[in-house]
Amino acid sequence: MEPNQLHGLLKGDFKRIGHIDIDNLYYRILTTLDWYTILSIVPADQLEDLLSDAVLNRIRFSDLKEKFLYARQIILQ
Repeated sequence: MEPNQLHGLLKGDFKRIGHIDIDNLYYRILTTLDWYTILSIVPADQLEDLLSDAVLNRIRFSDLKEKFLYARQIILQ
């Protein structure tokens, strides 16, 4: 998968690329990148979608999930 395709998926140009949709991309972003890198990649208007229940419920590690639940609480204030 090409980086420009992933960028297009993140921007909303595509609904799906192969087997990856936006929720899968968000999940991969959350489970592989540090928070500051995430903030530099994901536009601010998409943070609520990034931290949605549909994405966070897929995270198996409770400590990582708690971290993002806390971030969502702060962002949505």
